[in-house]
Order: sequence, then C-alpha cells, then structure tokens
Amino acid sequence: MLVEYNLIIREYNNYYIDTRFEKNIILFESLMEFSYIKTPIDIQENIFNKRILLLGVGGVVLDNLLRIGGRNFIVLDCDYVDCTNLNRQLFFSEADIGIKKVDVVKYKNKDVNIIPRDVYLNTIEQLNDICMEYRPDFIVNALDTPANIEEIVFNVSRLFNIPSISCGVGINSGFWGPIYPNSELHHIGHRISNAVVSGSISTTNMIIASLMCNDILLYWVNPNNNLFKRKIINFHSNYCEVI
Repeated sequence: MLVEYNLIIREYNNYYIDTRFEKNIILFESLMEFSYIKTPIDIQENIFNKRILLLGVGGVVLDNLLRIGGRNFIVLDCDYVDCTNLNRQLFFSEADIGIKKVDVVKYKNKDVNIIPRDVYLNTIEQLNDICMEYRPDFIVNALDTPANIEEIVFNVSRLFNIPSISCGVGINSGFWGPIYPNSELHHIGHRISNAVVSGSISTTNMIIASLMCNDILLYWVNPNNNLFKRKIINFHSNYCEVI
C-alpha cells in the first residue's frame, strides 16, 4: 500500500535542515517516485550543478530558479534598464536605470555564478556559438524578439540535445512550454501574437514565469508527459488550455 501510493523513498540524511533549502528537500520527497535510486539531496545538488542559459532577463524567471537552487547561469540580454521595466521586472530599481540588465543581475547576485552576455540574439549561428562555448544543461527562453526566436531555440535545442522551454506574455493570455527537444515545435499562430506587447504588468508576468519554472523543476525531479505540451492561460477566465 505504501509503495502503491508512493509514500516510501530511500533513507537519507537531510543536512539541509535549518538552511534556505530545507523546504525544497521536503517538497522533492513528495515529487519523487518510489523507484528512484536518488534521494531528495541528490536532486537538490544536481540542480546546484546545472548550467542554465537564460535568454532574456526580466528577473522573475531568474529569481525562481535561484530559489530552486540554480547557481550557474549564462544570462543573455542586450537591453538597458528602463523606467518602464520597474512595474514588473525584479532586481531592478530606479538606481539601475541606464545600466545593462545583465550587469545588474550579476552585481546583485554575487553569491552565485552569473556570466553576463550583452547580445541581441537573432540567428541560429549565434545561439550555436553560445552553446558550443558554455555547454548549458538547460535553455530558458524568455525573449520576445525576433519573431522566430522560439524556432531558433528549438533548432539549437534539438541539434545539441539540450532541453529547453519558452514562454510569452500577452495582454489577455500567456503561454509556456513545451519542453524541447522531447516535443515537436509549436507554431502558436493567432493564439499569442509574436508582436511586442506595449502594455504589461507584474501579475501576468509572474504567473507565466512561475508556472514555467515549476515545469522546469518537475522536469528535473520527475518528468511526465504533461511537461511536453504547451499551456496557454487566459488571464481573464483563468482557463488553461493544454495542447
């Protein structure tokens, strides 16, 4: 009965009690399958060692991944902090206006390894070169330009066999997933416009970024088929479509 309901895991010594990762370890217990030969400690330390390529620095994705336990990042963004970012993007304040976003997040997160790259990514060749140089374990795409950015990420993800995920936020809806290369490329068409949205707010950005990071965590702990599908959420009805 205990095995059937996944209530047994390998015995382990939780030496993260009374640390910032204590609650992570307890959560991982509930997410792991009985058949796992690893322990929640193994999962957490595996996350510590992952090298994550983050395309686009709005801050919400990075903040979530830091709290999960990410410690090694290559962050790519060509933008400077602007006053219009302050209504929704984490890590940035009025004192940072006019400074490169990648430099700000590196400066404000000195306890982890962040490699800043001031690059406007618009070709497969560019992303190829970055992956060749840094050999990331996971690619997170939070860029909204160019219009074919998701296709660029998909092709490189498939070429290098690096798992990746994309997200996007519009006025009325947002999307995240699927995790590639285990899935076919989604052409979202009319569901989410590729045009840059002029209006944006913290609530919708945080919803999409947090749900995407939750899928990344599930992929690292206990992958399931639902992670290889696109999710589209309507911000007015709260209805989420899985396709």
